[in-house]
Amino acid sequence: MQRRQFTRLSLFLFGLGLADCSKNQVESTKGFTINRSNSLRIWWSQGYYPEETDALKEIIARWTQKSGIKVELSLLSEKDTLKELNNAIAAGNPPDIFYSIEADTQIIPRLAWNNQLADVSEVVEPLEKVYTGSVLHSVSYLNNVAKKRSYYAVPIMQYSVYIHCWQDLLAAIGKTPDAIPKDWQGFWQFWHFAQQQLRHQGQQTIYGIGLPMSEASDTFDIFENFLEAYNVKLINPNGRLLLDHPQVRQGITAALGKYTNFYKNGTVPPEAVDWGNTDNNIAFLSRTTLTRLAEFPTPATGGDG
Repeated sequence: MQRRQFTRLSLFLFGLGLADCSKNQVESTKGFTINRSNSLRIWWSQGYYPEETDALKEIIARWTQKSGIKVELSLLSEKDTLKELNNAIAAGNPPDIFYSIEADTQIIPRLAWNNQLADVSEVVEPLEKVYTGSVLHSVSYLNNVAKKRSYYAVPIMQYSVYIHCWQDLLAAIGKTPDAIPKDWQGFWQFWHFAQQQLRHQGQQTIYGIGLPMSEASDTFDIFENFLEAYNVKLINPNGRLLLDHPQVRQGITAALGKYTNFYKNGTVPPEAVDWGNTDNNIAFLSRTTLTRLAEFPTPATGGDG
């Protein structure tokens, strides 16, 4: 089974090209005025580990010393970042730079389409050789005003979906990781069979698969694996939705049926419909699920993993 990589956009800018940072005032692309006479405003989604925040603060301190421009850094919880951003946009007072691990799927395409983001091609283009093609494609968006694609974000990380399982639980039913089928249908059937075998041994609270069924971003990313498996292309190279194509609709129906059937047949915990982004990890580490699919960050530069 092919592992598909998903590039998650990490950084985008409102009316701000990095080359313009020394200017006192800049008119943005959509009526915002960014005042940089005193400082640069950065909103950053709080990291999972303190080291992430420490590294960010160190980078900002070095840049401030070099540029002479102060930075107002606001660290926001991931669940609040997009809400606060939308409020700031509505008020006409967005930050200069904003980071969120969910922005690429929930807000950046719309802002780029509406001409509300800065074109940062002068930042990305000199670095194109250090990025993979999939990364560059993921930060290239259509602008409905300019009527063309361009870079409206600077990628700093990408996410890949990985599969983990408990080898000791497999051993309890006489299986090893080598026994896991590589074909699509056989792979999923294996975990249903493993759950049944473990429950026959008395482990009544174990579930075969830790798939999120909620509004968590993991659900979005993992479901794209299912769309890939059924050869579903939702958008053509020109950005046009293909939902009116019968073959696309059939593929979506098949992918949805396969994904939701795990919940219907009891292979996924009932609580999965309410899971947040960390709950599938918690369920797995508490050994409630035998396997899980989860996304993990890697640098945006380098190979496709």
